[in-house]
Amino acid sequence: MAVFAVVRAAVVATLAVSADAALLARSQNALEQRANPIRRVVELLKAMQVKVAEEGKKEEELYEKFSCYCKTGKGDLGSAIAMAEDKMPQVAAAIKGSKSKKAQTDSDVSKAKADRAEGKEALATA
Repeated sequence: MAVFAVVRAAVVATLAVSADAALLARSQNALEQRANPIRRVVELLKAMQVKVAEEGKKEEELYEKFSCYCKTGKGDLGSAIAMAEDKMPQVAAAIKGSKSKKAQTDSDVSKAKADRAEGKEALATA
């Protein structure tokens, strides 16, 4: 009787394996039907449509940021230019003043050198 039990268990196991194999074959067939060339193209087009929509949203956000920058950047640049134009005459006047001070200092230095040379000459003769 033990032999019959072992044979019965082997038959049951074989039937279970064959049922799993049949189920696997049916699922393989379903996958093949689902993945026919036209279906794959349609799925690729759907995926591409989603991707293009996402990229469109990202580009729209970037456009909004850039347009905001253009609106505010124009005002900032305009104010910077106006401040620079106001400051240019002041800088030019400061340069002229510095040049006159330098000329005065140069003449003072040359006068001091001449006086020094005269003093050395006077000491040498005395």
